[in-house]
Amino acid sequence: MALAGLLLVALGCQTASETPGGEAPAAPDSQATISALAQRSSFSTPTPTAVPQSARDAAQEFAKGVQATGRTWDQLHLSYDTWQAGLVACNPESVRASLGQFAGRFAAVSQSARELSRASATREFADRIVNAAEIEAQALRLLRDNWQPDGMASAPEVLQEEDTDDGAGASEGSHRVSAFAQAYTARSNAADIIQEVSDDLADLTERTTGAGPAMMEDFVLAFQAANLRWDIFHQDYDTFRADEVDLTSNQVVARLSELVSQFSQVAVATRELPKSASTRAVAQLMADTADAEDLALRELRATFQKGGSVDDSSDTENGDSNGEEFIAMESSLFESFEFQLVASNTSRRQALEAMADLNLSLSEAQLGIVSGFNEEYQALLSDWNEFHQNYDNWRLTEGGCDRENAIKTLAELGNQFNQLSADVGNLPSNTVLRPLAELLVEAVRRESSALTDLRDAWRPFDGKIYQPLRQERVAADKLRRQVAAGVQDLLGQYGLN
Repeated sequence: MALAGLLLVALGCQTASETPGGEAPAAPDSQATISALAQRSSFSTPTPTAVPQSARDAAQEFAKGVQATGRTWDQLHLSYDTWQAGLVACNPESVRASLGQFAGRFAAVSQSARELSRASATREFADRIVNAAEIEAQALRLLRDNWQPDGMASAPEVLQEEDTDDGAGASEGSHRVSAFAQAYTARSNAADIIQEVSDDLADLTERTTGAGPAMMEDFVLAFQAANLRWDIFHQDYDTFRADEVDLTSNQVVARLSELVSQFSQVAVATRELPKSASTRAVAQLMADTADAEDLALRELRATFQKGGSVDDSSDTENGDSNGEEFIAMESSLFESFEFQLVASNTSRRQALEAMADLNLSLSEAQLGIVSGFNEEYQALLSDWNEFHQNYDNWRLTEGGCDRENAIKTLAELGNQFNQLSADVGNLPSNTVLRPLAELLVEAVRRESSALTDLRDAWRPFDGKIYQPLRQERVAADKLRRQVAAGVQDLLGQYGLN
């Protein structure tokens, strides 16, 4: 451009040199013009400022450091990505898949329960077992369908109300219940039913096999003897009530004392009934009923007290030698005792009905049915317990997710990032390089901090927990690209490309 400008100036000068008379000017010295232009053009480009060698060396060292730390940085990213990709057992999808498998496996247990023998002797047992299996199966299906990564269920029925002393409403006393807690509650309810079935089936087997029949025979004989004593006492009491109008108060007290002594034998007989697993409930009902009636009878006798001043040394069971008589202090106590008699008879009828069930004799064919049912039931329990063991082991190990190893790996990556931060901090940072160095330090610091936060907060099955580190990593990569571009510009300015 400078050269072209000079040529234009030269042509202008030539035109201006023509004379008005039309005389031709003297011929120009072309060699002199070219020499002058060449001399003019040599001053048109400024000479660049010299860059100190120390600055050039620092820039080259910084560029090499950026490349080295970049390779380390990329390797750390690769290690982290490989580790996260290997956390298959710690992902929410893994939990959902496992819960689906458990629900499917337990469906087989429920089907086995529905296939139990349903003969008349065992149908009631089978119905209770099927009910227990369905309770647990439904809970597992709800767990499979409603589980969330925070361990809670998403179904609306998980809101439960808590009792509060201040009468707060449901909105204040409600809380979210863990989906696993709901499944455990259902499992516990099912286990209670199964335990009752096992006890009842054991009682039935005990009554019909081995020493059971002999023990049952002893209990029946003792039960009948106690009931006979009880019936005789009630007959004697009715006779006493019929004769009471003709008796003196002293005679009434004497008869009541005889009845107390007589009923004591009834109470002792009920307490001494043979107790086995199948008869304990009936024996306890009889004993409790006898104790209540015995207490009411003694309270009836105690309502009679001697009138006037009485000398204790002259007391006799039927009165005293001075003719003092017993006075009924509370005449309504006879009525209270007879209410107790009615209640006792009701309880005794309940005991007789229970005895009829206990004393049910099974035919040989029925015994075979019960034995076959028990074998099927024990096989079902074995499968049921095996399912619980597998499920409990899965829960105990968090579905195979190694929490300790995951946190250990994150700690190791954090230590490597700390070393990377130190290496970045040691890069040259003179006046020209300082802005680039500060950008790189900021990038590694933010990503290292996010990795530390992940280590401290990490828990399995939560995919959202990785998001903060992912965002910081994207931001750090952007800063790294800016630093790389700045380094290339600087090297270009220094002529070091």
